[in-house]
Amino acid sequence: TITYSTGPTDLSTGTVEGTFNPSTFTYNGTNQYPSSYNIYFNGSLLIEGQDYNLSWPSDSYSVGTKDVEITGIGNYIGTVIINSAYEIEAAPLIDLNDSSQIRITNSPSQEYSGQIFEPRPKVERYIDGSWVALTRDQDYYTVYDEDPLNVGRYYYTIKGNEYSGYT
Repeated sequence: TITYSTGPTDLSTGTVEGTFNPSTFTYNGTNQYPSSYNIYFNGSLLIEGQDYNLSWPSDSYSVGTKDVEITGIGNYIGTVIINSAYEIEAAPLIDLNDSSQIRITNSPSQEYSGQIFEPRPKVERYIDGSWVALTRDQDYYTVYDEDPLNVGRYYYTIKGNEYSGYT
């Protein structure tokens, strides 16, 4: 009698692929993940929780392509990355003059202090039936025509980061 044993298969020794549905999302400021997916090793379907665990990226809310991490369990070992598993696309920045879609609350005026004053407007977008606050330097940024140091009237422009285009 010959005795032998087999060990788990290392995922890095073969081809790991995935199908993700949906594979494209539009930015909405929240984490987004495909609702269904299949992971294959050398063409064979793996079972989540039995053959592997899947880790979603920590930035599943921002614009860009997303990689997922697959870690073997049970009969599989090793960790591999599926690059560009899905994508979050920039949402269009709506015309700021369209008050049904975007709302801006300006910062209050400030008395002269000898310091540069950069107002911090509150920018909100109407998404799925409610007003959602956008995050400065993430969703949008402001460009000032000049440094607001002296007494006077100053203008700024809001441009999109996660939202494409500008206003």
